[in-house]
Formats: sequence, C-alpha cells, structure tokens
Amino acid sequence: MGKFLKAFFTLFVAMNVIGILPIFFVITESLSNKEKNKTIIEGVSTAFLITFIFIFLGNWLFKILGIETGDFMIACGIVLLVLSIMILTESYYPKEVKRQRIAVVPLGTPLLAGPGLLTTSIMMSSLYGYQLTAISLLIVSIISGLILFTGAKIYKIIGEEGIKGISKIASLFLAGIGVMIVRKGIDFFK
Repeated sequence: MGKFLKAFFTLFVAMNVIGILPIFFVITESLSNKEKNKTIIEGVSTAFLITFIFIFLGNWLFKILGIETGDFMIACGIVLLVLSIMILTESYYPKEVKRQRIAVVPLGTPLLAGPGLLTTSIMMSSLYGYQLTAISLLIVSIISGLILFTGAKIYKIIGEEGIKGISKIASLFLAGIGVMIVRKGIDFFK
C-alpha cells in the first residue's frame, strides 16, 4: 500500500490538474457545457493513453529515436513556454475555439500529460513496477477528470475577471515551469 500511495501522489502532483484549472477555464470559455464535458473526457483520455504508453515504451522509444531524456525535457519546456506566452498575450485562441483543437493539444498534452508526468511515469515504473504505476495513473486520471468537471462551480464562485486574473498568473507560472524544464534538460547533459 505504501508503494501505491507514493506512486499515486507522485503522479497526481506531476499531472498538476489543480495548476492547470485557470488555463482550462480560458481555453474552454467559449464552449458549451456539452462541449466542455466532451473536451474533458477526450483530454484526460489522451493524457492517460500517452502516459500509459510512456510507462511501458518510454525508455525504448527514446533509445530507438536517439533522444536523451534531456532532449525531451528541453523540447517540452519550449512548448510550455511558447504556450504560456501566447496565453498571456491572448494570441493563442481565436474568438471561436473548436473542441477538437484543444482536447488533445493543449489539454491532453502538454498540460495534463506534460514532460513532468511523462518522465515521472517512467521513473515510477522502474521504482514500483509497471502494473502499480499503471493502476496509479488510472486513478489519478479519473480524479483529474472529476476535478475538471467540477471546475464550473469554481468558475461561478471566482467569476470571469477572477479567472482571467488567475489564468494570467498561472501562465507566468507555466512559463517558469517551461524555463525550469529547459534548464533541467540542459543540466542533464552536464
């Protein structure tokens, strides 16, 4: 049970669904409730599938492609940095956002299944085994989906202006996370 709890909490923190809530509010603000729900299901499913694949094939894929963990971290960090700049400048999303454009990217990846979760999942599988890591990931994904589904209640409490303010601050943190991941990717080669 101790190993499961360690794997669960580590993956939950790495997925960081609480941290992406403000960004989720911004990227789904023009969607109907039905479209938001479908986006949540597709985004969380995408994050789960990508991470599940990484649990079993991540090290093998890196080896075949000649990619070092540091390379992957730098690339993902740059993507997060660019995404945060576009959200800060409000140039990322046109007036009418289409669900299929945000469910997989950016919600499924890199927001939910970002470099932190993917590299953490590989690490957890080597520490605690594939099965325990996969079960932990499934439970984390379900809980993350539930948090996103209840996000509308949070939105009602905070309001539109509050959400916009929080999303700008969250974008700055996202930029910082992107830079930190790039820095760690560079440090990987030292």
